[in-house]
Amino acid sequence: MRNTEFKSFFDFDQFKQKMANLNATRHFIIVDSNTLEHCLPQLDLMAIPSLQDAELIEVEPGEQSKTIEVCSGIWKTLLEADADRKSAVINLGGGMITDLGGYVAAAFKRGIRFINIPTTLLAMIDAAIGGKVGINLDHHKNQIGHFADAELIWVHPSFLKTLPDRELISGKAEMYKHGLIADASHWGELMNGDRIPDTEQIFNSIRIKLGIVETDQRESGNRKLLNFGHTIGHALEAWAHQVGYDTRHGEAIAAGMMVESLLSKDILGLSKNELIEIQQVMLLNYDFSLWKSLSFDDIMPYLLKDKKNESERVNFTLLHSIGNSSIDHFIAPDLIKSALSKTQEMWR
Repeated sequence: MRNTEFKSFFDFDQFKQKMANLNATRHFIIVDSNTLEHCLPQLDLMAIPSLQDAELIEVEPGEQSKTIEVCSGIWKTLLEADADRKSAVINLGGGMITDLGGYVAAAFKRGIRFINIPTTLLAMIDAAIGGKVGINLDHHKNQIGHFADAELIWVHPSFLKTLPDRELISGKAEMYKHGLIADASHWGELMNGDRIPDTEQIFNSIRIKLGIVETDQRESGNRKLLNFGHTIGHALEAWAHQVGYDTRHGEAIAAGMMVESLLSKDILGLSKNELIEIQQVMLLNYDFSLWKSLSFDDIMPYLLKDKKNESERVNFTLLHSIGNSSIDHFIAPDLIKSALSKTQEMWR
């Protein structure tokens, strides 16, 4: 990741020094109610001399805050506080906060620095790293955004102790994805390990993602590998949010990986045994009953608006085998519909 210093383990004294070295004129810490209550006290950020005058900006938790309206409110706060181009934003939270806060910083005055301190598993291994920031448009995922690197990323694994199991298992879906697209050994360790991933597995996932991102910062080539499970998954997630159902990003991505694994078998020859292995892992760890009865027509509008598409063709990353994937597979709607229908028969 260009222009970003990534630290695998949190060291409070080092962090204090890094913050002092930024020489920021003002600091703004973006939180939601959960990270304000559970995570900010752990770090005691306000005890750092350079952050004693930092201004807290609180937003509502959840995907509903990833909107231009919430951004506008934060920009007005920055403007009224006389933030300038040497100010810095600290994003303390999960993927929603790092996406939102990164976009706010990247757009304000054509770009101010931001620091990510991810507090969920999903953010640690995916959302907070890789240099993509953005917000939703209506109920369409990540339609507005930038490529922008955080100045500094700190991963503090003890934050995971504050999370319920559902959040941890949701985040693990992205770790499964990393193994499926690029590292069969990582997949095997996750599949055969404890339900809650350990620190070594977390940093293996981070290394896999960084290894892909470093070769393709702007998603013009192999970075698209990271989209496995996300074409269907984003559509399922967007539909669920629009109709008011409670779901998590990782749950939708796990569902998407099941459908896209079946497409991989049909189109690229993923073996039946590996397909069954993937299906069994997902069914063991996730509840897909939310999407069992939806129709293909329910998600088709979201598929057609997916940011990965080209010339109105729906674009997929698919698996040749576990640990080996390829990009830019444009698949006809009737094949997608068939794969979804067959997968729904397994959901409960």
